[in-house]
Parts: sequence; structure tokens; C-alpha cells
Amino acid sequence: MKYFKLFIFFFLVGLVASLTYFIFARNKNQAINIHSPISSTPNFNFSIGQPPKDSVKGIIASMSGNIMWQSRLATEPAQIAKPQTIQQGESLVTGDTGNVSLSFPNFANLTIFPKSELNIIQTLPINFVFEQTTGSVTYEETGSTPVSIRTLNLITKLDSAGALTVIIDKDKGRVTATEKAGSATVAYNDLQFVSQVVALKAGQVLVFDEATRTTSVK
Repeated sequence: MKYFKLFIFFFLVGLVASLTYFIFARNKNQAINIHSPISSTPNFNFSIGQPPKDSVKGIIASMSGNIMWQSRLATEPAQIAKPQTIQQGESLVTGDTGNVSLSFPNFANLTIFPKSELNIIQTLPINFVFEQTTGSVTYEETGSTPVSIRTLNLITKLDSAGALTVIIDKDKGRVTATEKAGSATVAYNDLQFVSQVVALKAGQVLVFDEATRTTSVK
């Protein structure tokens, strides 16, 4: 009877030890098999040196006099000697005798006159945007894509088949816009920050005064 009790005692001790080892080993394996989620960094293909792939390239059809061009990467314009392609994010500057004919086939044609500066802000097929900071430029919409021009605090949108000449006098703080064909819509904020919209028809001339934020049409 004594040996039988010892046998039962050691059997129970062994069983408990076996169960303890089994539970410990299983928990250990589970801990080892835990996988941390793999984090991935999004791959953005943006390049400051390259415009959006859908943007439309323009070409200098003709040029004369002193012409300067500023690329997307440059900090100031440099003189060019022959026609070249022009892309979104670039700029053109004409000297005292500089003239440029810039064409975006099936979209728009631009004529840049002397002492002018033009920034090509956007040339996506859905919308063209230019910023004219000084001088005189004629804009002609040749397709169905809207053409918008930023001049000082004035925004002008050409309607279909519209043609517009914009002259900026920075000394007087004045913008003169002459509608040569079609029509255009001009918008600006007055001194009370109230939006004003003016319709411009063929043959009309709009004068915008930067200081008073007023326009006159004749």
C-alpha cells in the first residue's frame, strides 16, 4: 500500500510537470510566431524638375531681340538664342526689343511684346493658367480649353475663341485689357473684399486700377 501511494504521488507530479512544460512551450512558440505588420512608405514620383505628365508643351514659333527663359529649377532667367519648347512652371522674359510668338497647338497662341514677363503656371488640358507680371501680351484661345490670366489682383478668363491683349503699367498700378475677339470674364476683389465680376465683349477696353480696386469699361 505504501508503494502504491508513492507511485500515485510521483505519477501526479510527473503529469503536472508535463502539462506545465506543454503549456509553457506552446505559449513560447506563439510569442515567437507573432509577426509585426510591415509598414510601407508610399512611392511618390513627384519631381520638381519635371512638369505633370499630362501638361501640354508649348513651342516658341518665332522670336527676335533679347529673350530670357527660366526653367523649373532655375532661380533667375537666362538668355536663349533659338526657339525651344516651353513647359508648365517655366517663365519667359523679353528685353527692350524682344518679341516672342508662343504656341500651344490646338489650345492657345500667345504673343509676348518687349519688356514683358510671363509665367506659365498651368498647361493641363482641362485649364490653362498664365501669370503676367509686366509688359504686354496677346492671348488667343484656339481650342475649347479655358485660358485664365492673372495680372496683379485681376483674374481674366477667355471664353471660347477669345482674343485679348493685356498691358500692365506697374508704375501706375494699372491693367488695360482689350478684347479683340470673342468675350471674356474679369473678376477681382474691391477694397472691401467683395468679389466683382465684369463681362468684356469684343471691341471693349477695360482699365483696372490697383490702388482703388476699381474698373472702367469703354
